[in-house]
Amino acid sequence: MASRTDMRLHEDDFSKRINTFGANVIPQQRAKTFLRLMWEALQDLTLIVLIVAAFISLALSLYIK
Repeated sequence: MASRTDMRLHEDDFSKRINTFGANVIPQQRAKTFLRLMWEALQDLTLIVLIVAAFISLALSLYIK
């Protein structure tokens, strides 16, 4: 980048580097909604197995009573 620690950047160098490399800013991303987070969680196999086991347990407990 042709930079030195003992010399400051001139205004034209600064603008040239911004044009070349872009601004040093992380673009903001939209936050995920609660429903989107729930949908992504339901794609996990472990969670699916646990939900099925919970329904089986509930059904058996209602059937036995």
